[in-house]
Amino acid sequence: MTSPLFERALGSETFAALPPNLRALHDVTGVRVWRGLADVERGTSLIARTAGRLFGLPPAASGMAVTVTMTSDGEGETWQRQFGTFSLQSRLGLAGPPGSGLIWERMGPVRATVPLALTGQGLGWPISSIRLLGLPLPRALLPRSEVTESDRDGKAWFDVKLTLPVGGLLVRYRGWLEPLR
Repeated sequence: MTSPLFERALGSETFAALPPNLRALHDVTGVRVWRGLADVERGTSLIARTAGRLFGLPPAASGMAVTVTMTSDGEGETWQRQFGTFSLQSRLGLAGPPGSGLIWERMGPVRATVPLALTGQGLGWPISSIRLLGLPLPRALLPRSEVTESDRDGKAWFDVKLTLPVGGLLVRYRGWLEPLR
C-alpha cells in the first residue's frame, strides 16, 4: 500500500510531527470524510467577483455546513469540498521528490505549487507559483496566499485566504472539521 500523499510530501518524520488531528486529516488512504462549519468571505471588487465566478469559488456565508471528502488513488488525492449546497473540487499530487514538502493543487484551469511547512500552530500552505492553462503566471500577478491548518479543541481548523495583487481579497474561508469516517 502506498503511504498517504502528505506523508510522502513531508517525509515520515515530519508527517509524524504534525498535531494529531492534522495527521489524521491528511492520513488519506482510500476515502476519508470530514465535516464541520465554515465562514466564507468573498472579495467585492470587480476583479475579485469575476475571478471568483471564473474559478467557481463558494459564495459568502457564515456558519455554513462544510464536508470535505478526500479520495486517494495512490498517486494523488481528489478533494471534494461541499460548502452548503456549493461544491468545489481539486486534485493534489507530489510536485517534488518525496520529503521535499512540495505538492501541487489543480482547480479548474489553475495549478498551484505549494511548499508545505510546519508552523508553530500546525501546517502552512503558501503558494509559490501558479500556472493558468499551463502557462506560468508572472510573479506580479501571483495571489498572496495565507493558508494554515491547526489543531484546537479536538478539531482540525483551517484558514484559507487568497488576496489578489490588484483587486484585494479574492476569498477567505475558515472553520473546523471533524472526522466522519
